[in-house]
Amino acid sequence: MFRIDRDEKSILLAQISMLQSNSEGLGSRLEAMSQATDSAMLREREAEEKLDAALSVHARQLSQRQVCYFCSIWKRGQCFRCSPNVHKYVLGKRR
Repeated sequence: MFRIDRDEKSILLAQISMLQSNSEGLGSRLEAMSQATDSAMLREREAEEKLDAALSVHARQLSQRQVCYFCSIWKRGQCFRCSPNVHKYVLGKRR
């Protein structure tokens, strides 16, 4: 068997203690990083959902708008810049 004198034993015990404390520190860092990652993923998912909702609203708004061929203004309904008699076609549709 091995014979370890007291100095070697105390050095090995000190190294074991240091490794255990390093392991505990790394474990707590890993836990903190996991929580930060989960939080970031949740915020990203919420941001994507908000962006999808905003894009849907924007697409719906754009589909309701028309461009006046005469004054090139985005409008909804009747163009107030031109007289109603001027508009015969809006986006290729006969009024």
